[in-house]
Amino acid sequence: MRWVFRVVSVLVAAAMVAVFGSLLIPADKVAEAAASRFQAATGRALTIEGAARPSLWPELGISTGAVTVANADWSDAGPLMTAERLSIGVDLMALVRGDIRITTLTAEAPNLLLERAADGAVNWAMNWAMAETGATGDTSEAPRTVTLDNARITGATIRYVDHAAGTETRLDAVDLSLALPDPAAPATLEASGTWRNAPLSVSAEVGAPAAFLAGETVSLTLQAELGGAVLSFDGRVASTAAAEGRFDLGAPDIPALLALVGADAGYPVALGRSGAAVGDLTLTGETLNLRKTRLTLGAQRVEVIADLALADRPRLVARIDAGDLDLSALAGEAGAPAASGWSTEPIDVSALQTIDGELLLNAASLTLGSTRIDGLSTLTRLDEGRAVTDLRGFQVYGGALAGSVVVNSRGGLSLRTNLTGTGLSMQSLLSDAAGFDRLSASMNGTLNLLGSGNSVAALMAGLLGDGRLAIGAGTLEGVDLAATVRNRRIAPRSESTGARTVFDSINASFTIAGGVLSNQDLAISAPRFEAEGRGTVSLGPQTLEYTVIPTLRDDQRLVLPITITGAWAAPAFGLDVGSAIEETLRGGAERLRDENGGTLRDRLGGETGTDGTRSGPLRNLLGGN
Repeated sequence: MRWVFRVVSVLVAAAMVAVFGSLLIPADKVAEAAASRFQAATGRALTIEGAARPSLWPELGISTGAVTVANADWSDAGPLMTAERLSIGVDLMALVRGDIRITTLTAEAPNLLLERAADGAVNWAMNWAMAETGATGDTSEAPRTVTLDNARITGATIRYVDHAAGTETRLDAVDLSLALPDPAAPATLEASGTWRNAPLSVSAEVGAPAAFLAGETVSLTLQAELGGAVLSFDGRVASTAAAEGRFDLGAPDIPALLALVGADAGYPVALGRSGAAVGDLTLTGETLNLRKTRLTLGAQRVEVIADLALADRPRLVARIDAGDLDLSALAGEAGAPAASGWSTEPIDVSALQTIDGELLLNAASLTLGSTRIDGLSTLTRLDEGRAVTDLRGFQVYGGALAGSVVVNSRGGLSLRTNLTGTGLSMQSLLSDAAGFDRLSASMNGTLNLLGSGNSVAALMAGLLGDGRLAIGAGTLEGVDLAATVRNRRIAPRSESTGARTVFDSINASFTIAGGVLSNQDLAISAPRFEAEGRGTVSLGPQTLEYTVIPTLRDDQRLVLPITITGAWAAPAFGLDVGSAIEETLRGGAERLRDENGGTLRDRLGGETGTDGTRSGPLRNLLGGN
């Protein structure tokens, strides 16, 4: 806004010289006099092509041909301003009284080039002596007031080039109307044009232009519209890039607006196309503060307190408080296992590279698809593309979860999690994580994971980590392990309806390497049996190969290993008869060893191998399996 008033001031001063000169000297000398006075006052050359044409009626004034204002010495991009025609009219009676009242000031088809150099210098910074000392340069005879009834710019092109940032902003077909009826009274501005082929309009009222140009704080009301989005502001501003007041922004089509400003990459349209923001704003130097701010995105509403440092790399410190949030649209189906496997869609985390800061999020609840989190409280610290989120504890899957999650976008995507859960529902957890809902029990556990890759499939295929879980009393639907051992058969699907295994506890630890989870110490305690288990789960292809070895409490001679294989969403159960014989023999050998000092085990060593694997004639007897 400041450059608008100052450019107008310079044009007014030059035109004043031309008007006064037209009364005293021939018309062909007016342009030369105006150009000379303009350069003496600003240090910039003013070129007027063609003869200046003065007029005495119906108002005192002058019009020129093409006008050019030179750029700063350090710029090689061409003139600061060009215009096809410049005209000015003044009130003769006000002039007689010693005041200057500009009734009209018109610039036709001007081209204005605003530049910021790499070192921060700006090309519109000039010596504004003329505007401060008056048209004649005689401070003792300076006019009492200078007012402007109406300044009009039509068909203008305005370019702003930031050489430090390497960016250029261009406004086309700009029509502008500016009125400064009194230096101590509000000035009004109306402007319209196009930016990137989208309509742009601005309406503003600035209190006390003279005070504003002097660096004082004055009132400002503003309304701007771009591509359907409307921004209003009511507060106070200063020409030193300071402002405070209430703002209100409404965007009926967020994707279109982001595309217009070149920031549409990765916006989740499913969250909602419309949005709004209203709150208190304070801008001081390069710091933007938001208070009592409410953001609305689709059906989501949050309260925000934020401080943003507007440096080369912005830094944001913010607190977000929300009620019930439903972000199921963000979850979608990207992370859920499907019949075709994990999603291979690229995960875009480039936004982490654009800003640093800290974000505290509190929400009464957060819904992600079928998962609901209550009492959410997280603190995220973002530094040069690495986001560390502390989960301060919240309720999920019927229990509590705490820990940390690290998302690193440096050199690709990597993910690390350290989680501790208490009282979690295994049925809900496994249903979301693996599509398996047959296990009903409460679980305590720890999980440490590290993965890298640019998709969910890549992350799952290369996971590393470990964990431990302790599951309380519950049931496993679809199979009765005790009946399977006693009957020495797996009931067919037609007979398994209603079958279940009731247990008292399950304990296990595991490691993960290359996307394969390995477990060797599963221990199950149940009223009718006890069992141990071992095997692997391949996380990438979503398959498992696992063996559970139950032993009946009332007949420990019956050992019948049960295999669980195939896709984890629909596993196949089978009996390992060969292993059953081996386990029975091993159990008998152990008992005889206790009685005979291990001599029978030694004799069987050549048949079974000292490591317990089958070999030789015994392997042949068992069918080689």
